[in-house]
Amino acid sequence: MAQAAESARPAPPGVDSGQVLQLVVGLFVVLGAIGLLAWLFRRIPGMSGQAYGRGGLRVVTAIALGARERAAVIQVGDKQILVGISPAGVRTLYVLDEPLESDAPARAHAGEGFAQRLKAAIEYRKPQ
Repeated sequence: MAQAAESARPAPPGVDSGQVLQLVVGLFVVLGAIGLLAWLFRRIPGMSGQAYGRGGLRVVTAIALGARERAAVIQVGDKQILVGISPAGVRTLYVLDEPLESDAPARAHAGEGFAQRLKAAIEYRKPQ
């Protein structure tokens, strides 16, 4: 009788391959959805929080003043404003009377590949 009572007990629950497969597929679906949303947020204008030339706002030029401090000239409509950027915030330093020209020569290298820029830097620093 003791044997009959033990055989009547249900087997302890285990993990079968169907449950593992369902868990892995669910994980990939969630990760894929996160990746898709991240891609969409970068592609849809205005969703990334960056306004490059949209809405009349753009950075004309910027320079690093320290490890975490910068000065930048921002074009807002037809006005240019010199701002100071630090971890404490952004401050208007000066509203320019005459607009500055864009730093077009610095941006001209933006389309070059890394190899060309590295080669140009090495050639520049090479002793004559």
